[in-house]
Amino acid sequence: MDISATALHNLIAAVSAPARSAADNCNTCATSSDTGQLSPEQQAQVTQLKARDREVRAHEAAHLAAAGGLATGAASFSYQTGPDHRRYAVGGEVSIDTSPVAGDPE
Repeated sequence: MDISATALHNLIAAVSAPARSAADNCNTCATSSDTGQLSPEQQAQVTQLKARDREVRAHEAAHLAAAGGLATGAASFSYQTGPDHRRYAVGGEVSIDTSPVAGDPE
């Protein structure tokens, strides 16, 4: 399966935004504005987590594109919650079908 550069770019852009946790949509959950501003160290950690999230999502999107029809589903991610109470992808994987192809002479 071939994928155009535009389609790959759109796929990567779609999965590159940081994931939002339930805390983002919770009116009773503490937010940085409720608890004061984040410290400089916390801001730096959020910046690092955002960059890692983009990197992980782009990497897994590339795996999905390369796998084509062999991917057995969507990418799955492991997350870390930042000091801003949002979840950021810090790892991921794409499962592929590695079963033998009938009649394949290898």
